Amino acid sequence: MDRLLRLAELWPYLPAFRATAETEHLPSAAERLHLTPSALSRAIRQLEDRLGHALFARQGRRLVLNDAGQAFLDAVRAAMRTLDDGVEGLTDPEFSGPLRIVSVSQLATTLLVEALPPFLAEHPRLAPTLGSSANAPLSDLLLRGEIDAAFLETPIRRPGLRLIKLGEFKNAVWCGREHPLAERKAVRTAQLVKHAFVAPPQVPGPPLDDWPAELERSVALRVDQLQTALAACAHGSFLGVFPERVVRGHGFAERLVPVAWTKLPPSTVYALTRVPLSPRDAPAALVAALQESA
Repeated sequence: MDRLLRLAELWPYLPAFRATAETEHLPSAAERLHLTPSALSRAIRQLEDRLGHALFARQGRRLVLNDAGQAFLDAVRAAMRTLDDGVEGLTDPEFSGPLRIVSVSQLATTLLVEALPPFLAEHPRLAPTLGSSANAPLSDLLLRGEIDAAFLETPIRRPGLRLIKLGEFKNAVWCGREHPLAERKAVRTAQLVKHAFVAPPQVPGPPLDDWPAELERSVALRVDQLQTALAACAHGSFLGVFPERVVRGHGFAERLVPVAWTKLPPSTVYALTRVPLSPRDAPAALVAALQESA
């Protein structure tokens, strides 16, 4: 069959397939496309009939993407992105519209706050939003096109996504200038862990502030806001683990001093985006701007 004719027969079903594949839930996919679930189910069956392959496993009322369906979804996403880039290139030669960013790294957020003003001065028609949490895995949100860039401290590798290491940043234990350890020329680990820390909330896995997981410490206060943690160290008797870049970036360089204990690993920051399909890519341009500023 002629390629153009074959694609013409398949093309009308592709939005229905993509919405269903990304949600694996017909009512949610139908709501996304303003269709009824029955119309969506019918479109999926017609697409599978034309392809000669099942794309989903039926589990009761659920549709679960199979291996063939995953491979086809990857191809559909790439094709739709190429088409969308072509449309934008014709209708809008400059970067414009929403740029959806999620940063689950306090250090990355500091870098973004520093880099975004000059970046937006160069691309004033972009409208970024910056979130600090997500309601689904970041890789899924990126592949579905629900966000455009993610910044994190734990690398994620997945086909269709590009992982870039932005850099490693020196960590230290900090305290206020009146803290007993502020004037010590050298601090032993046994001395350090006797003092109370302020720390992020506990989560599965390594501590969010890069404290060595195998080393016990006393955490007297847990806070989910970086500014609050910095202020608690500056005003109280708490110690805190922060990258030097964060302390300077949040204006605490004059109020906090590093403790003379140097056994912390550096913080590493990564950017995660979809693999660019053309040189003209706003998320890639943002990552490049952060690489320059980092």
